[in-house]
Amino acid sequence: METPMAKGTFYHLLARILFVLSSFGVNILAARFLGAADYGIVGVILSLVVVVRTPLIRGFSQAVSTFTAAHPREVLSIRNIGFKFQCAFSIPLFFIFFLFAPLIANSLSSPEITPYIRIASPLIPLMAIYSVYLSSLNGQRFFAKEALTIAIYSFIRFFSVAIFLIAGFKIKGVVGGLLLAPLVALFFAKYLNTTKTNQSGVSGKSLVKFAAPVVAFSVLLGLLMNMDLLFVKSLLKDYALSGYYAAAVTITRAPHFLSYALLFTLLPSVSKAFANNQPELIRTHIRKALRYSMLVLIPMATIIAATSRDLIILLYSTRYIDAAVPLRYLIWGVSLLTIFLILTTIITGTGRPHIALIMIASVIPVDILFNLVLIPAYGLLGAASATTLTCLIACLTALTYIHTNFNVAFPFLSLLKISVSSVILWGINLLLPLGGFALILKYCFLFAIYFIALYLLKELNEEDFLLAKQIGLRTKSKI
Repeated sequence: METPMAKGTFYHLLARILFVLSSFGVNILAARFLGAADYGIVGVILSLVVVVRTPLIRGFSQAVSTFTAAHPREVLSIRNIGFKFQCAFSIPLFFIFFLFAPLIANSLSSPEITPYIRIASPLIPLMAIYSVYLSSLNGQRFFAKEALTIAIYSFIRFFSVAIFLIAGFKIKGVVGGLLLAPLVALFFAKYLNTTKTNQSGVSGKSLVKFAAPVVAFSVLLGLLMNMDLLFVKSLLKDYALSGYYAAAVTITRAPHFLSYALLFTLLPSVSKAFANNQPELIRTHIRKALRYSMLVLIPMATIIAATSRDLIILLYSTRYIDAAVPLRYLIWGVSLLTIFLILTTIITGTGRPHIALIMIASVIPVDILFNLVLIPAYGLLGAASATTLTCLIACLTALTYIHTNFNVAFPFLSLLKISVSSVILWGINLLLPLGGFALILKYCFLFAIYFIALYLLKELNEEDFLLAKQIGLRTKSKI
């Protein structure tokens, strides 16, 4: 029987694939049209915006999703509270970001990016308000509607950026396209939120109490995900190097964003199980989340690391070849960060967001120290190493907490089988030195070998084949 979580994950996976393709498309177009230096400027500006907007998107929006799942009769009331709080926080942040743009730019020794920061500042309230309606759909478990909205957002973002770049608007065109996408998607998300249920037992105070540590967590998450690029610009003072590193970061975000298909369905599922006092169901969600994340992330990281040079050339051209080495290491750091986020999502869904906050707060000083020491000594490789070491510490911390408090054993046997299968991929890759568009065919072949190896090692079970069959049937029904 197909579970709501499996069904929701499928819908999200389709939407996230479009989202990742859109992100790749936007970054590849920007990199090729603008060149490394101007692309570096885009990367720095967007990193600054992400640091500011991430707390709003993950904070109150996560609270809206969690409370909606736990209180399905109070959908409208919860959504309205979330909307008011998002406006109350995002609009002042927009003005602060806009008015203090010169100060922000000067702190990075880049006064020339001031106008671009100001143009990008409306992204803060637009994404914040859009995320409320998206999270309301998520909390109601309207996963198909939510996925449709994400797909529309992805479609508009790619084509608007492409049109503006072709028209010759350069950096302003990229930012303009990114502004148009959430504006259009917001109207679709609002239109699809048709539920009129409006009991009012949930108070704004309870949402704030839940959201406060999540917002703080998200501030630190935004820093952790973008600190390396900002330190690269601040310490190395070269937009071209920032552009190379931004290219590597973009590729590493692919498996990270795909994992959101699991994250966005995991949170309401865990919250519902927690609200219904079903500890065994929570443990089941944890075991499945860990196993499926490893099944996807480890082979993807292995293949990307093994083919980093050819992948950079295929996507960005030989002008960005300096991004290959940091990519080889950074992909492991972002994969570890993704597992950390999955684990902290589970912790948050069981009503303990303050624990997730303590975990990420403890590794931020470590990340700062690693960046300050490693970037001056090793350049872009130092930045990638700093992120990877920090995320390893964070991931081990979260795993220890999950094991201790939820009595869930880590699936070491699955890890061993997945690792062996991935090492096989690495070896086969050495025997197939293919580049260019042939690289895509090589990826398909390597993943086929990977699943055959898993099958021979008896890692894939009947439930996996049933889920694959359900996904295949559902995909066929959508075509």
